[in-house]
Amino acid sequence: SFADAVTERDGFTHVYAVAPPSSLIKDLLLESVDQGFADAGLSMERVAIIGDNTAAAVPLQEALAAEFNERGVEIAVQEQWAPGLDDASGIATKIASTDVDAVFLISYAFTDVQLVVSALESRGVEAPIIQNGGQGLLPAWQDLGDSIVGMSTFVTANPVIGGEEIAAKLAAAAGESFARQDHLVGYFLVQVAAAAIDAAGTTD
Repeated sequence: SFADAVTERDGFTHVYAVAPPSSLIKDLLLESVDQGFADAGLSMERVAIIGDNTAAAVPLQEALAAEFNERGVEIAVQEQWAPGLDDASGIATKIASTDVDAVFLISYAFTDVQLVVSALESRGVEAPIIQNGGQGLLPAWQDLGDSIVGMSTFVTANPVIGGEEIAAKLAAAAGESFARQDHLVGYFLVQVAAAAIDAAGTTD
């Protein structure tokens, strides 16, 4: 839904984005990552950028690559695949042999991401794994135990009126420790529509 191909497509005059397009997520993601590295006393001199070849993933991968080139950060591995990855061993082996400081995993299929993370862990890759998207927050990750230590994901979160109370109720109803962004975005969209109707003074 945040692919540039959707938000910039000619003729789509009623596409309303509640998240930045993929190509613009780079600055927001790196703002968080850079601060985390600084807080941990880590440097980022060599990275891997990997992920699927979908319209949502590619613009962010390209934006990250451009930013790292500007910074003089070496991109040791840059790989893409079509969703439905069967075997992550080749990609994981390449990354394991390059001693990267971070792995930027921009892929939106949970099974693909799980395969890659498991393959990296089995090869002893200890670099932080940074994702983008809600698949990094799914409860299914709990089943992998310590293999997900060092993995993080970046998701959009819109302000919602009464959001903290709603989030607490949703988390309790779902039996989870927190409400994911997918739980809350519906409330945000309704509030955006209501605000637009109020501002226009009509539903026409």
